Amino acid sequence: RERKNMLRFQMACTALFIAFSIFANITAFFREATDYLSPLSSVLTGSYFILLGVTFGSFIGGLLTGRRNSAFIGLPAATAILTTSTMYYGEYKMLDGVLYRFGFSKFFHPMPYTVIAPVDLLVIFASGALTAFLAGLIRYCSKRKANKRKKYFECKSMQQQIQ
Repeated sequence: RERKNMLRFQMACTALFIAFSIFANITAFFREATDYLSPLSSVLTGSYFILLGVTFGSFIGGLLTGRRNSAFIGLPAATAILTTSTMYYGEYKMLDGVLYRFGFSKFFHPMPYTVIAPVDLLVIFASGALTAFLAGLIRYCSKRKANKRKKYFECKSMQQQIQ
């Protein structure tokens, strides 16, 4: 049951990621090349990075179905964080040592001695947190349905024994 739910989650993540990629490529033609992104582009880029981490984490979680909670929830979350961090590093290298900025306030400016802003850390850790939450939700819902089915069959066998 858990494997089936995880496979559905992987398919949904993959479809959503492909849709986001298509949407990002279409809207890229209508943007100017600046260091600061518009609010719509900022939301799209942040969501894209989070979804990339969640998608990659879901595939790692698919390999770990049936394992302990720490492995099934923790490793996909860590993988999502690493994937999103790698995406940021790729952007950093591609843009010759700078990152796109999501806005003008202090929350969007780089922290001292780094190129990463607090919003970038939020996006990185949000991908891991969302992956952990969804993996935990899949585990909880799978066990809950299995317990309901088990109780149903126990009641049915008791009724047959009485008759």
